[in-house]
Amino acid sequence: MLGEIKSGLWDALGVDVACLSSQVNFFGFKNENWKSWRLFDGTPVLVPEKFNTEPDSEGNILMYPQGDRDASPCARMPKGGFYFDALDRQEKPIDWGRLDPRGRADDGGYLFLAMKYRMTELQGAVALAQVRKARDMVSRRRVGDMLTKLLGEIEGINPPHVPPWSAHSYWLYPFTINREVLKVSPEGFVRVLSAEGVPASFGYIRKQLYLFRVLKDQVTYGSSRCPFDCPRYGRRIEYREGDCPNAEKFLGELITIPINEFYTNEDVNNILRMVSKVARYYREKA
Repeated sequence: MLGEIKSGLWDALGVDVACLSSQVNFFGFKNENWKSWRLFDGTPVLVPEKFNTEPDSEGNILMYPQGDRDASPCARMPKGGFYFDALDRQEKPIDWGRLDPRGRADDGGYLFLAMKYRMTELQGAVALAQVRKARDMVSRRRVGDMLTKLLGEIEGINPPHVPPWSAHSYWLYPFTINREVLKVSPEGFVRVLSAEGVPASFGYIRKQLYLFRVLKDQVTYGSSRCPFDCPRYGRRIEYREGDCPNAEKFLGELITIPINEFYTNEDVNNILRMVSKVARYYREKA
């Protein structure tokens, strides 16, 4: 176990660096409302209020996420030990022969709804320093506006529509194709465009966020069921396919190209030339 030390011991040890950590610990509860507890060797210590444990049949000590004993234990301190080891809580065995490196994208790696973690003061200080660069970074991505104007002149290519009252920050450069004109699927267009040297991708995420298992099947942290069955909200929350039909349709047509603040006019012209070449090939083939 790791513990906090008081300022008097800091001075005695000559400590000159302090850790700015989150209020919420590794097990999902706050370090507050301390209570007494003893290690295997009898050493008395103070632990947080939700530090709820129980021994297993072998004398090891089990820890529960958020102190919720209705959930599966998340860590174990071996009998006679001093540290908790994380437990594997994988519900289904991994089929190593069928692993897809893109599979994590299916549910974005989200396992369950958990607490809203607050950033530490140190993280906030770093973020404040970095955010000052945002305006300059976004302004240099305006080469995307140039690409939008040029791609709009290619028959069969649909660049993003940017309303006059807004500005596109171009995290990625998105566009779609007119299948009636080019007679090719977005996946097929991407394969040929990538072969021409433009690192294009089909889609963005594999499905909408509300279709991720964590939301669709309402997988919460422990057995809290919050916020899906929260009495303060007043009604039950459900997500299902078809909730956002336009978004679902668009995701099946979207093509993206990487873009960043270091792209030059030459880069834009190279992309334009390759997109134009592939589009012309399919127009003529049709």
